[in-house]
Amino acid sequence: MALYSELPFGPAGILPDSILKLLSSRTTYLEPADLAPLQWLHRDVHGAEVLQILHSLDQKRALTILHAEAEAEEERLRILEEKARAKAEEEERKRVEREEKEQKKAEERARKQAEREARAVERKWVQDERAERIAREKAEKEARKQTGKLRKRALDGDKENASLAVSIAPAFVVSLSFSLHHSSSRSSRSSSWPSTTSQASA
Repeated sequence: MALYSELPFGPAGILPDSILKLLSSRTTYLEPADLAPLQWLHRDVHGAEVLQILHSLDQKRALTILHAEAEAEEERLRILEEKARAKAEEEERKRVEREEKEQKKAEERARKQAEREARAVERKWVQDERAERIAREKAEKEARKQTGKLRKRALDGDKENASLAVSIAPAFVVSLSFSLHHSSSRSSRSSSWPSTTSQASA
């Protein structure tokens, strides 16, 4: 401006607004020779300088735009990564829940099966005990019956035979009771063996 301080025109005469708008709105002006068609009095003196300033501003603006676009892209990728991570975590949580539910179901099935087997063993034991008790009572009843018969014979006068019979009656009672008890116990053990084997297998 010191060069034109004594001239009658100001900044508008050096670089009119119309020329400035035209230069800033177009990117086809790359060299001073490209300004030849313009009706600008000072293009040969200041054309190269003005073009350099405009190019510098364009580069800064382009860099600003690129930087903003890069930041926007980073933000977009970050959001996508967060969504993908959240989705993976949700899928993992659901998978763990499914496995826990299946585990609980399996444990519940195993518990119920064990309870059924235990009840079956208990019922069989009760049945065997009842059968053994009935057999023992029956043997005792039969022994008392035989003893009564033998005593009746003794009272009827057959003292010799009665004495012999009375002497062997206790042994007969014991033998009969032991035989029935042993047979019942063996039957109980043999019948309960498959249940014990099934429990061991389980």
